[in-house]
Amino acid sequence: MNIDVAANKRFLDTSAQPAADDWDTLLVNQVDVTIATELELLMRLNSWSRAEHVIDAGCGNGYYVSRLADFFPDKGYLGIDISPALTAAAAARYPEIEFRAEDFFAGSPPTGDVLIMRYLVQHLGDFGAILRQARRALTPGGALVVIESDLERSMMIPLPTTFLQMLGAYNAASAAGGGLKGQLLGDIAGLVAATGEPWRLEQEVEAATTLVGPFADHDIIRVFRMWVDLAERSAMFAFDFNAVRDELAAWGREPVSFVKLVTRMFVLQPTVQ
Repeated sequence: MNIDVAANKRFLDTSAQPAADDWDTLLVNQVDVTIATELELLMRLNSWSRAEHVIDAGCGNGYYVSRLADFFPDKGYLGIDISPALTAAAAARYPEIEFRAEDFFAGSPPTGDVLIMRYLVQHLGDFGAILRQARRALTPGGALVVIESDLERSMMIPLPTTFLQMLGAYNAASAAGGGLKGQLLGDIAGLVAATGEPWRLEQEVEAATTLVGPFADHDIIRVFRMWVDLAERSAMFAFDFNAVRDELAAWGREPVSFVKLVTRMFVLQPTVQ
Protein backbone atom coordinates (compact mmCIF):
# COMPACT_ATOMS: atom_id res chain seq x y z
CA MET A 1 0.00 0.00 0.00
CA ASN A 2 1.65 3.22 -1.17
CA ILE A 3 -0.10 6.35 0.07
CA ASP A 4 3.01 8.51 0.36
CA VAL A 5 3.29 11.90 -1.34
CA ALA A 6 6.95 12.29 -2.28
CA ALA A 7 7.22 16.04 -1.55
CA ASN A 8 5.49 15.68 1.81
CA LYS A 9 7.66 12.71 2.69
CA ARG A 10 10.72 14.95 2.34
CA PHE A 11 9.06 17.56 4.55
CA LEU A 12 8.37 14.94 7.25
CA ASP A 13 11.74 13.19 7.05
CA THR A 14 13.44 12.79 10.44
CA SER A 15 16.33 10.56 9.38
CA ALA A 16 18.85 13.37 10.01
CA GLN A 17 19.22 14.40 13.66
CA PRO A 18 18.69 18.16 13.09
CA ALA A 19 15.34 17.43 11.42
CA ALA A 20 14.33 15.03 14.20
CA ASP A 21 15.21 17.67 16.80
CA ASP A 22 13.22 20.33 14.96
CA TRP A 23 10.15 18.09 14.65
CA ASP A 24 10.42 17.15 18.31
CA THR A 25 10.34 20.82 19.33
CA LEU A 26 7.68 21.78 16.80
CA LEU A 27 5.27 19.06 17.92
CA VAL A 28 5.47 20.16 21.55
CA ASN A 29 4.87 23.83 20.69
CA GLN A 30 2.07 22.93 18.28
CA VAL A 31 0.22 20.82 20.84
CA ASP A 32 0.62 23.43 23.57
CA VAL A 33 -1.03 26.06 21.36
CA THR A 34 -4.19 24.08 20.55
CA ILE A 35 -4.57 21.36 23.22
CA ALA A 36 -7.35 23.15 25.14
CA THR A 37 -9.39 23.54 21.95
CA GLU A 38 -8.84 19.93 20.94
CA LEU A 39 -9.83 18.59 24.35
CA GLU A 40 -13.07 20.55 24.10
CA LEU A 41 -13.76 19.09 20.67
CA LEU A 42 -12.98 15.52 21.73
CA MET A 43 -15.46 15.78 24.58
CA ARG A 44 -18.12 16.63 21.99
CA LEU A 45 -17.52 13.39 20.08
CA ASN A 46 -19.88 10.49 20.77
CA SER A 47 -17.24 7.97 19.73
CA TRP A 48 -14.65 9.43 22.12
CA SER A 49 -16.84 9.07 25.19
CA ARG A 50 -17.38 5.37 24.39
CA ALA A 51 -13.77 4.53 23.56
CA GLU A 52 -11.59 2.41 25.84
CA HIS A 53 -8.58 1.86 23.55
CA VAL A 54 -7.14 4.71 21.46
CA ILE A 55 -4.56 4.49 18.68
CA ASP A 56 -2.67 7.61 17.58
CA ALA A 57 -1.39 6.91 14.06
CA GLY A 58 1.40 9.33 13.20
CA CYS A 59 2.03 10.07 16.89
CA GLY A 60 5.42 11.73 16.33
CA ASN A 61 7.19 12.32 19.64
CA GLY A 62 4.16 11.12 21.64
CA TYR A 63 3.49 14.47 23.29
CA TYR A 64 -0.08 14.73 22.02
CA VAL A 65 -1.11 11.25 23.12
CA SER A 66 0.59 11.84 26.48
CA ARG A 67 -1.59 14.92 26.99
CA LEU A 68 -4.67 12.88 26.13
CA ALA A 69 -3.63 10.33 28.74
CA ASP A 70 -3.25 13.11 31.31
CA PHE A 71 -6.82 14.31 30.78
CA PHE A 72 -8.48 10.95 30.02
CA PRO A 73 -6.56 8.42 32.16
CA ASP A 74 -9.39 5.87 31.96
CA LYS A 75 -8.47 5.00 28.37
CA GLY A 76 -5.60 2.90 27.03
CA TYR A 77 -3.28 4.43 24.42
CA LEU A 78 -0.96 3.24 21.67
CA GLY A 79 1.20 5.58 19.60
CA ILE A 80 2.53 4.55 16.17
CA ASP A 81 4.89 6.52 13.97
CA ILE A 82 7.20 5.73 11.09
CA SER A 83 10.04 7.74 12.68
CA PRO A 84 12.34 5.66 14.91
CA ALA A 85 13.90 8.84 16.31
CA LEU A 86 10.61 10.33 17.45
CA THR A 87 9.11 7.12 18.82
CA ALA A 88 12.32 6.44 20.76
CA ALA A 89 12.01 9.87 22.35
CA ALA A 90 8.34 9.17 23.11
CA ALA A 91 9.06 5.81 24.75
CA ALA A 92 11.78 7.34 26.93
CA ARG A 93 9.60 10.23 28.12
CA TYR A 94 6.27 8.43 28.54
CA PRO A 95 7.02 4.85 29.64
CA GLU A 96 3.41 4.34 30.75
CA ILE A 97 2.28 4.49 27.09
CA GLU A 98 3.17 1.95 24.40
CA PHE A 99 4.86 3.31 21.28
CA ARG A 100 5.80 1.48 18.10
CA ALA A 101 8.15 2.59 15.35
CA GLU A 102 6.38 1.21 12.29
CA ASP A 103 4.35 2.15 9.25
CA PHE A 104 0.70 2.02 10.30
CA PHE A 105 -0.32 1.47 6.68
CA ALA A 106 1.90 -1.58 6.14
CA GLY A 107 0.67 -5.02 7.16
CA SER A 108 -1.95 -5.81 9.78
CA PRO A 109 -2.61 -2.87 12.12
CA PRO A 110 -3.30 -3.07 15.86
CA THR A 111 -6.93 -2.61 16.86
CA GLY A 112 -8.67 0.04 18.93
CA ASP A 113 -12.01 1.77 19.47
CA VAL A 114 -10.84 5.16 18.21
CA LEU A 115 -8.11 5.73 15.64
CA ILE A 116 -6.74 9.29 15.65
CA MET A 117 -4.96 10.77 12.65
CA ARG A 118 -3.92 14.23 13.74
CA TYR A 119 -2.32 16.43 11.07
CA LEU A 120 -1.49 13.22 9.20
CA VAL A 121 -4.02 12.76 6.39
CA GLN A 122 -3.11 16.13 4.86
CA HIS A 123 0.33 14.72 4.05
CA LEU A 124 -0.95 11.52 2.42
CA GLY A 125 -2.62 10.42 -0.81
CA ASP A 126 -5.20 7.72 -1.69
CA PHE A 127 -7.96 8.25 0.83
CA GLY A 128 -9.53 4.93 -0.11
CA ALA A 129 -6.40 3.08 1.03
CA ILE A 130 -6.41 5.07 4.28
CA LEU A 131 -10.01 4.06 4.97
CA ARG A 132 -9.39 0.40 4.16
CA GLN A 133 -6.51 0.20 6.63
CA ALA A 134 -8.46 2.17 9.23
CA ARG A 135 -11.35 -0.30 8.98
CA ARG A 136 -8.96 -3.16 9.74
CA ALA A 137 -7.80 -1.29 12.85
CA LEU A 138 -11.21 -0.51 14.36
CA THR A 139 -13.23 -2.66 16.71
CA PRO A 140 -16.99 -2.97 15.89
CA GLY A 141 -18.59 0.43 16.35
CA GLY A 142 -15.20 2.17 16.35
CA ALA A 143 -14.39 5.44 14.61
CA LEU A 144 -11.61 7.23 12.76
CA VAL A 145 -11.03 10.78 14.04
CA VAL A 146 -9.24 13.02 11.54
CA ILE A 147 -7.92 16.28 13.02
CA GLU A 148 -6.74 19.15 10.83
CA SER A 149 -6.11 22.87 11.08
CA ASP A 150 -8.05 25.06 8.65
CA LEU A 151 -6.14 28.19 7.71
CA GLU A 152 -8.88 29.36 5.34
CA ARG A 153 -11.19 29.77 8.33
CA SER A 154 -8.45 31.15 10.55
CA MET A 155 -7.42 34.78 11.02
CA MET A 156 -4.22 36.69 11.73
CA ILE A 157 -3.99 40.41 12.50
CA PRO A 158 -1.97 42.10 11.13
CA LEU A 159 -1.89 39.86 8.07
CA PRO A 160 1.57 38.31 7.42
CA THR A 161 1.08 38.13 3.66
CA THR A 162 4.48 36.66 2.76
CA PHE A 163 4.09 33.87 5.32
CA LEU A 164 0.61 33.07 4.01
CA GLN A 165 1.95 33.05 0.44
CA MET A 166 4.57 30.54 1.56
CA LEU A 167 1.87 28.32 3.08
CA GLY A 168 -0.06 28.58 -0.18
CA ALA A 169 3.03 27.47 -2.10
CA TYR A 170 3.43 24.55 0.29
CA ASN A 171 -0.21 23.52 -0.15
CA ALA A 172 0.10 23.76 -3.92
CA ALA A 173 3.23 21.60 -3.97
CA SER A 174 1.54 19.05 -1.71
CA ALA A 175 -1.65 18.97 -3.79
CA ALA A 176 0.34 18.60 -7.01
CA GLY A 177 1.86 15.43 -5.57
CA GLY A 178 -1.52 14.07 -4.48
CA GLY A 179 -1.77 15.52 -0.95
CA LEU A 180 -5.31 15.38 0.41
CA LYS A 181 -5.65 18.48 2.61
CA GLY A 182 -7.59 20.63 0.14
CA GLN A 183 -10.13 17.90 -0.61
CA LEU A 184 -10.34 16.93 3.04
CA LEU A 185 -11.22 20.44 4.23
CA GLY A 186 -13.28 21.34 1.17
CA ASP A 187 -15.67 18.38 0.99
CA ILE A 188 -14.83 15.42 3.18
CA ALA A 189 -18.20 13.75 2.57
CA GLY A 190 -17.56 13.95 -1.16
CA LEU A 191 -14.02 12.65 -0.67
CA VAL A 192 -15.36 9.65 1.24
CA ALA A 193 -18.03 8.97 -1.39
CA ALA A 194 -15.48 9.17 -4.22
CA THR A 195 -13.47 6.32 -2.71
CA GLY A 196 -16.38 3.91 -3.02
CA GLU A 197 -15.51 2.56 0.42
CA PRO A 198 -18.37 1.71 2.84
CA TRP A 199 -17.86 4.62 5.25
CA ARG A 200 -19.92 7.59 6.42
CA LEU A 201 -19.21 10.94 8.04
CA GLU A 202 -20.75 10.53 11.50
CA GLN A 203 -19.86 13.88 13.04
CA GLU A 204 -17.97 17.07 12.26
CA VAL A 205 -17.00 19.66 14.86
CA GLU A 206 -14.77 22.72 14.90
CA ALA A 207 -13.55 25.36 17.32
CA ALA A 208 -11.03 28.19 17.35
CA THR A 209 -7.99 28.87 19.50
CA THR A 210 -7.70 32.63 20.00
CA LEU A 211 -4.46 34.29 21.00
CA VAL A 212 -3.62 37.94 21.66
CA GLY A 213 -0.09 39.24 21.05
CA PRO A 214 2.55 40.41 21.03
CA PHE A 215 3.98 37.04 20.03
CA ALA A 216 7.74 37.59 20.04
CA ASP A 217 8.29 34.85 22.64
CA HIS A 218 5.17 32.76 22.13
CA ASP A 219 4.78 29.12 21.06
CA ILE A 220 2.77 30.17 18.01
CA ILE A 221 5.60 32.13 16.42
CA ARG A 222 8.03 29.30 17.21
CA VAL A 223 5.70 26.95 15.32
CA PHE A 224 5.56 29.31 12.34
CA ARG A 225 9.34 29.78 12.27
CA MET A 226 9.98 26.05 12.37
CA TRP A 227 7.53 25.49 9.53
CA VAL A 228 9.63 27.92 7.49
CA ASP A 229 12.83 26.05 8.36
CA LEU A 230 11.35 22.64 7.56
CA ALA A 231 9.84 23.83 4.29
CA GLU A 232 13.17 25.29 3.18
CA ARG A 233 15.07 22.15 4.17
CA SER A 234 12.66 19.89 2.31
CA ALA A 235 13.16 21.77 -1.00
CA MET A 236 9.49 21.13 -1.81
CA PHE A 237 9.17 24.49 -3.58
CA ALA A 238 11.17 27.62 -4.30
CA PHE A 239 10.51 30.66 -2.11
CA ASP A 240 12.24 33.60 -0.44
CA PHE A 241 12.29 32.00 3.01
CA ASN A 242 14.43 34.75 4.53
CA ALA A 243 11.73 37.28 3.61
CA VAL A 244 9.22 35.13 5.50
CA ARG A 245 11.51 35.03 8.54
CA ASP A 246 11.91 38.82 8.48
CA GLU A 247 8.16 39.30 8.24
CA LEU A 248 7.45 36.91 11.12
CA ALA A 249 10.03 38.67 13.30
CA ALA A 250 8.30 42.00 12.69
CA TRP A 251 4.86 40.43 13.17
CA GLY A 252 5.92 38.96 16.50
CA ARG A 253 6.86 42.43 17.79
CA GLU A 254 3.51 43.99 16.86
CA PRO A 255 1.93 45.25 20.11
CA VAL A 256 -1.60 44.90 18.72
CA SER A 257 -1.86 41.46 17.15
CA PHE A 258 -4.34 38.60 17.15
CA VAL A 259 -4.58 35.01 15.94
CA LYS A 260 -7.61 32.77 15.53
CA LEU A 261 -6.65 29.19 14.63
CA VAL A 262 -9.51 26.93 13.55
CA THR A 263 -9.25 23.22 14.32
CA ARG A 264 -11.65 20.76 12.68
CA MET A 265 -12.40 17.17 13.66
CA PHE A 266 -14.08 14.67 11.36
CA VAL A 267 -15.48 11.43 12.78
CA LEU A 268 -15.77 8.68 10.19
CA GLN A 269 -17.29 5.25 10.72
CA PRO A 270 -17.36 2.18 8.48
CA THR A 271 -20.87 1.17 7.48
CA VAL A 272 -19.78 -2.44 6.98
CA GLN A 273 -17.88 -4.14 9.80
